[in-house]
Amino acid sequence: MVGDPLADLIVRLKNAQSVNQKKVRVIFSKQLFNIVAILKRLGYLSEIETISEGRKKFLLITLNPDNPFEVLKRVSKPGARIYLGYKELYSPLAGRGLAIISTPQGVITHVQARRRKLGGEYLMMVA
Repeated sequence: MVGDPLADLIVRLKNAQSVNQKKVRVIFSKQLFNIVAILKRLGYLSEIETISEGRKKFLLITLNPDNPFEVLKRVSKPGARIYLGYKELYSPLAGRGLAIISTPQGVITHVQARRRKLGGEYLMMVA
């Protein structure tokens, strides 16, 4: 059992990239699926599959070797949650990166959150 699925996803993606592994398997959750879908839309991932093994579901993620992660960092943690209003949202890494925010309308990037005037939990940053 994984205590923090988002941290587990980040570590698995970083480790897979560092050893040039193409596929990563993580436990399925709706939040993780939405985060992975954003990463795919940004071009960091090439394919996402949902697989079932008995009663458990997993995400099989294929990394895009042409567009590796420079930075993949968890910001809000279970012991220290970080919530920001839409006016407080900023572009991480001097404008080179994107923040992924969990809002009442779902998991979206900080750009979409500012446009929709939504605040939420600052989950992670990607560049």
